[in-house]
Amino acid sequence: MQPFLYAFIAFVILHLSDASDSVSKHKQESYRFLREGTTSAEEDHCPEASQEACDSKGKKIWVCHHDDENEPKSLCVSKQGVQNGLIKSHPKNYCGQCLPEPCSEEACCDPSDCGDPCSFLCRDGDCVPKGDLRFTLSWTGDDDYDLRVVTPAGITIFWRNPYDSGSGGLLDRDRVGGVVGHWEENINFPISQAPTGDYKFLTDLHTQLSAVDNWELSVWIGDEKQDSKTGFGSSNEFTYVHSCS
Repeated sequence: MQPFLYAFIAFVILHLSDASDSVSKHKQESYRFLREGTTSAEEDHCPEASQEACDSKGKKIWVCHHDDENEPKSLCVSKQGVQNGLIKSHPKNYCGQCLPEPCSEEACCDPSDCGDPCSFLCRDGDCVPKGDLRFTLSWTGDDDYDLRVVTPAGITIFWRNPYDSGSGGLLDRDRVGGVVGHWEENINFPISQAPTGDYKFLTDLHTQLSAVDNWELSVWIGDEKQDSKTGFGSSNEFTYVHSCS
């Protein structure tokens, strides 16, 4: 019986060693796949993500980069499933090195990110209340610009008076600059409430920190640009005639 017992023990030890090697190899392949975007035969499945499915689960589409053009290019992942730009969930859900679609975390990629797409637009990565008339000031740099709009009734809407009840005009934010970035301020007039007539609009350079930054002033009706002005520093007063009630 003793030789048989020795043989049995040797068999068990050999089997456990093989299993350990297999687990180690699996972890190594998973790590390589995660870090380098390579795949093993068993971990090559990454189904194309559905925007509808992602939205229903409160997740985001992530774009995957594969050398093989036939490989799916996207994956549905929650923020908790990502670390340092890499998918960290179960190995079968790995999709190599994935990056989110380019947009700010605090902003939007499309109107569906802003709640009700009938009430908001996604403009330059920011959720903007949708109105039939909108004045937008945008600039890139570290200066502090202020948007001002004077309604046909002579009411000035700006950071000290952000809302006019008569026209419904509303300044959505007061960007103060201070660090280099892309900044935007909007004054929105709700559908059917904006009065017709002459609107005066301008930009005021409140604080200049370095070389003066360029800006763009634009006028929109819905999602269609009606007018655009560019410049730097404080601007002259421009006029837009609104004829839609």
